[in-house]
Amino acid sequence: AKEEARHFAFYRSVFKEVLDRDPNQALESAAKIMPAIDMPGVNMPHFRELADVVRRAGIYGPRDYLKIVEEQIKYWAIDKLDGLNDAGRKAQEKIMQIPARIERIAGVMEAKSKRKTFSFDVAFNREFVMD
Repeated sequence: AKEEARHFAFYRSVFKEVLDRDPNQALESAAKIMPAIDMPGVNMPHFRELADVVRRAGIYGPRDYLKIVEEQIKYWAIDKLDGLNDAGRKAQEKIMQIPARIERIAGVMEAKSKRKTFSFDVAFNREFVMD
C-alpha cells in the first residue's frame, strides 16, 4: 500500500505540473484516459470475474473510482481553469461530465447485479455465491 500511495502522489503532482505548464494539452490527454482507467492485470485470465468479486465484497468498485476522480478534479481545480483554447474547453467539459457518467455506470451495475456463483483455480475451484 505504501508503494501505491507513493505512485499516486507522484503522478498526481506530475500531472499538476503538466497542467500548470500546458493546460490545454493536459486536459486533452486527461479527457482521453480518465473515463476508464483499467487496473493492472486486466488481461490476466478471469480478471473480470475477480474484479466482480472485489466489487461485490465492497473492496473496490465504480463508486471508489468515482471518489478518486472527484478528488482529482477538485485537487487540480479543473472546473476553475480559464484561458483555454477550444480543444481545452471541450476536454474540460468532458472531464467535468465524467463523475456523472461513472455514477450512471455504478447504478446500472448495482441494478443488474444478481446473485452469482464463482469458482477460481486459485481457490481450489471451490464454489461460492455472492449477492
